[in-house]
Amino acid sequence: MNVQEEWRNEFQIKKLALLLVGAATLPELFDAIKLQYQLVLNYFRLEDAGMVLVRGVKDIGDIKRTKALEEAYNLGLSQKP
Repeated sequence: MNVQEEWRNEFQIKKLALLLVGAATLPELFDAIKLQYQLVLNYFRLEDAGMVLVRGVKDIGDIKRTKALEEAYNLGLSQKP
């Protein structure tokens, strides 16, 4: 077993979630980040716990006008301890 393989096997985290907030409004602008997220999941053999993607948040208070905080909260509640 090489060093990389050994390191991946010792990785304590088994699930990963993506919480992404940005000013961009076009869904395509988040695609590169989602792709990198998927690569990390694959490399470390992690389970996807879910994603909360929030577009169009650039000013103070913008996020309060979305359902993102509720979605993030619910995503957290859905995870087994």
